[in-house]
Amino acid sequence: MNKKSILTISLFLIVFSSDALARDIVSASNAAVNTVKTVAQALSVLGIVGGGVVMQLPGLGDVGKRVAASGLIGCVCAFGAPAFISLMKTIFGG
Repeated sequence: MNKKSILTISLFLIVFSSDALARDIVSASNAAVNTVKTVAQALSVLGIVGGGVVMQLPGLGDVGKRVAASGLIGCVCAFGAPAFISLMKTIFGG
């Protein structure tokens, strides 16, 4: 066994031997996921607004359409994915 696998196994045993530590790790990961979702939602809206602003500049209409379209796709993913996941949880349980 190399050092990396020994470290991984020992960390796994430490984490799962303590309920409080496992609970803290779950809480930290949930907070990180919520932060990433908030940032993604804010940036996707900014992509749509930025695309609209760039479309107003002379000669950059095509670039503005692309930026706005990618912002719209980001909005659908950032806002729709959590709702879709919660829908699947209610349907299949979990």
